[in-house]
Amino acid sequence: MNQPNYQLPQQNNVILVGRLTRDPELKKTSSSKSVCRFDIAISRRFKDAVTGEWKDSDPTYVPIIVWGDQADRCADKLKKGMPVHVEGRLQ
Repeated sequence: MNQPNYQLPQQNNVILVGRLTRDPELKKTSSSKSVCRFDIAISRRFKDAVTGEWKDSDPTYVPIIVWGDQADRCADKLKKGMPVHVEGRLQ
C-alpha cells in the first residue's frame, strides 16, 4: 500500500529563556562585523510528586551567537547570571 506523501512546512524557530553562564564575548570579523558569543543555562521547574517541593531539573547549556548591531548591544548590556529571553533559529 502506498503511503501518502505529506509536505510539512519547514520551520526553524526557537524561543529560549535562561541565565547567562558567563559574560558575553565580542569579536569582529575580518570585514568588521560584530559577533557576540555566550552560553545560557536552561532548567525546568517541577513539583516533586513525593515531597510536594518545587525542584529544578538538571540544566541544559545552549551556546548562543548574535551578529551585527544586536551583538554590540548584547556585549554591552548582558552580564553573567542575568536572565535572558532569546529568539532565533537552530544551526
